[in-house]
Formats: sequence, C-alpha cells, structure tokens
Amino acid sequence: MDAHLFRRFCDELIPHLMGARMEKIHAPGPNVYVFALFGGHSREGKRFLVLRADRKAPLLFVADHRIPVNAQPPAFVMRLRKHLSDQRVTRAVCRWTERQLWLGFSGEAQPWLCLDLREGPALSFEAPELYDGPEWPADFLALPSESWREWDVLTPALRRTIPHLDPMDACALIADLEFGGGDVFLYESTREDGTTRHEVSAWPLPQAQLEALGGEWTETVFDNPVPALAKAGESLVYGGLAEQARQNAARPFAAEAARLGKLLKKLDAEQERLSAMQARQKDALLLQGQLWKFGAQDKLDSVTLEGEDGDITLALDKKLTVRENMM
Repeated sequence: MDAHLFRRFCDELIPHLMGARMEKIHAPGPNVYVFALFGGHSREGKRFLVLRADRKAPLLFVADHRIPVNAQPPAFVMRLRKHLSDQRVTRAVCRWTERQLWLGFSGEAQPWLCLDLREGPALSFEAPELYDGPEWPADFLALPSESWREWDVLTPALRRTIPHLDPMDACALIADLEFGGGDVFLYESTREDGTTRHEVSAWPLPQAQLEALGGEWTETVFDNPVPALAKAGESLVYGGLAEQARQNAARPFAAEAARLGKLLKKLDAEQERLSAMQARQKDALLLQGQLWKFGAQDKLDSVTLEGEDGDITLALDKKLTVRENMM
C-alpha cells in the first residue's frame, strides 16, 4: 500500500471513524489484525478495520465482516482490548509519509492506537508529534533520478511509474499528488489457476508498467478508495487467511496419510523379504535331497539339480560350502 494511496484512504476514512466505539480486537493470522468498530459520525453499523502489517505488501482496509477466530488471542491483543474496548475514537492523525494512522480514544488514560503498516499496531499513552506534512520538490524536472530516494513523497511505487511517463506528465502527476484527493484505480488479473491478482494505485498505471507485471489486467476507477481497497483486501488478506486455515485443517490428515504411506512401504518390503525366504526354502529342500552328489568341502558358484520340471540351476555363495549354502 503506497503512501499516497494510504493518504487518500485515511482522508476518506477518518471522518467516518469519529465517535466510533471499539468493540473487539482480533489477530486471525500472522501480522493480521481486525478491529471491530461500531457507529461513528455518520451513525454507521459495525465495520471491521483490517491491518496486514508487512514491509513489502502492507494493507489497511475496511471490511463488512470478519472471518471466524477460534484461537486464543496473544497477550499483545489482550492488552489492546484492556485499554481500547468500549472506548470511542475522539481524534486522529495521519502521518501518511510514514504510513501511520494514529487513533485517539476516550477514557481516563486517553490512549492512542498507532496503526503502522510496516510494524503493526502499537499502544501509546502519549499523543503523536505534530505533523505538518512532507516537503515537496520545487522543480521535479531538475531532480536527477539518483536523488529521488531522498524525497519521502517520491515513494517506491511512484518511482516505478515515473520512467514510463514523459517529463510533462510526470510533473503533472506530482502536482496532482501534492494537491491530494482524486480517483483511485483498481487493477485485476486472473491467473491460470483461477485466482485473482489485485493492484490498487493512487494514479493510473501506464500500459508498459502493467505489461511488466505480466498477464492481462482490467482497470476499474473508483472515486472513493474505501471500496476499492475493500475489494482487494478481502481477496488478498481474507482469502489468504482462509487458505491458511484450510491447510492447517488438512495438516493432521496429511501427516496421517504420510505415516500410513511409510507403513505400507515397510509392509511391502517385508512381504518381498518373506517371499524371497520362501523361494530360498524351496531351493534349500531341493539341495538337501541331492547333497550326496557333492563333497563335504565342495565350494561352488552354482549347482544344477534335478527338479520336477527339469534341471534347475541354483546360484551359491562360493565362500560357503554347498552344505552351508543349504542352511
């Protein structure tokens, strides 16, 4: 989730969060946190603010429902519940270049919840520092590309797009982003296995950039980032959690199947060993009946014996006598 997309999402979300009551906090999966909020400035019903904290592909979105959570919550989530449950959101600060949304709650301790897209949620009893917004380059065209990383507003996602634009379009995009607001763009592509990839952007992605991602992409334009991120988030995060739950449920059966497979291999090997012993026993009995043909100390590679269906040649261990091979 790019910082510019995060800024637009927070601009739209924060007014709706004012006055909302925190009902429940869940951690349904690794680095995934769900905050159940009820009501708010616009008197909305229950909504679920979902955070997937990650350094490469973080995401924050609002879902209409949560997935079932049966596991005991970790101690950190219990601490969040202790200080935030039944408290109302009274203030908010979006430090968008740092991709942090700070929510201040009612209550005697006046706690703050920091939703950090990289590090996850954090509880604080001190207000965040004042945020006046980032500095923007005065003349983008004069900036050498090797200095782009020095500007927080020139995010990695933006740096991937700029090379595909002519200089004037790149400057126009920077001006639009500095002003804020605008549409967001949802891109979807279906893989060969039937699953769908999603990309959400605060600006339209050039065709060359989409081609570099591989596959065929469809574009949908949203004037509100909340539903765009909800569609992508429920597929990426909720879909991933559902698949993980399915794998966890199947793991005991997979382990049992593997154990039975090993047991069957052992039984097959034992059956082969017994069959071989049975065949050797028949040969031993045949040799026993014709020992008179060989001397007590004879050591041979093989012997030819008279069987019911004709002569039979038996391979022997030359290190042993004919009599010892029989045993």
